[in-house]
Amino acid sequence: MSRSAFALLGLGAAACAAAIAVQLGDPGGDAVTSGASAAAVALWRPAPAVPTPPPPDRSADWAATALARPLFAADRRPVAEPPAAMAAAGAELPRLSGVLISPAGRVAIFAGAEGGKPLVLQVGDRLGGFEVRAILTGEVTLASAEGERVLRPSFDAHASPPARPGTPAAGGPRLPLPAQRPGAPAR
Repeated sequence: MSRSAFALLGLGAAACAAAIAVQLGDPGGDAVTSGASAAAVALWRPAPAVPTPPPPDRSADWAATALARPLFAADRRPVAEPPAAMAAAGAELPRLSGVLISPAGRVAIFAGAEGGKPLVLQVGDRLGGFEVRAILTGEVTLASAEGERVLRPSFDAHASPPARPGTPAAGGPRLPLPAQRPGAPAR
């Protein structure tokens, strides 16, 4: 294309832009169309809503919760139950360490006394003066003459923190890597 064709194309584009600017810059229009459009806008515009107060800012609470229990920490533990709730569970009951629900049945696992074997109980079994009434996901209901108590699994407060992945367990044998095993071919 020649320079004159580009010049004509540029003049045409400038003329179109000027026409658009004139149309956008003239909101008045004639009296008939401006009145009709204003009435139509007034009919279809929703009534102004009553302002509602903004919700309270809870981000500080959320941040405190996240920092108290960091997601990727190896020793992340659930929030400990308050001492009053633990006292209500009774000192005569061992700690509920787990609940197992499978197609074969439901069992509650209670921690053994002083590192002893754990007690594995089913519905109807007795634990001291208590009878196991129900085993549900995350809780066990025990009944006695005083009433029912609901226990939830909890961690041992005196246990050592879990071993980090990739490190041998405390006191356990240190196994050689597969390439270091005697008789293994070299890579």
